[in-house]
Amino acid sequence: MNKRLKAGIYATVLSLTMGGIISSQVVAQDNQTTVSSIKAPQNPRAELIRILKKLDAKIITNEADRVFADVGGAKVMIEGIEPPFKFWTSISASTGKVFSLNKLNSWLLKDGSLFPNLILSEDKDMLLLRYILFNKAQVNKKVVDEDIEYALIYLLFVGKKLEENKFQFEE
Repeated sequence: MNKRLKAGIYATVLSLTMGGIISSQVVAQDNQTTVSSIKAPQNPRAELIRILKKLDAKIITNEADRVFADVGGAKVMIEGIEPPFKFWTSISASTGKVFSLNKLNSWLLKDGSLFPNLILSEDKDMLLLRYILFNKAQVNKKVVDEDIEYALIYLLFVGKKLEENKFQFEE
């Protein structure tokens, strides 16, 4: 068997077993074989799940357009089938308390840290944190482990910091 044909078959089998899709065209011409292949398109969703598992995250649900995971005890939702991915987590107010927007803004200005998008729920008892990985200009960017890890670590760090200091902006 010709080396190029073996390589083409091997690439196809490898790609299919790893969840990718590869398009191969094999044409026999008088004992010569021409193999042309198109690079397997990356499956960002499969990459995201693989990276989450690598980080020891427990996948709670894997829905059509979002993944819910437990990452070190923190609940995280990742929205999007492909980039841009939106990472979400939440902070709940202490029982019987609500968050004060004025106190929160004062604390954020005083702290000087860079925070992801913060959204205060309508009944003011929950803060939603959102971090968007890859903007619209980067939608074709290859999903790499470090990007996902950075997004999760950043979101969880900010969530922990807000959780530890929430008494300062509760009323």
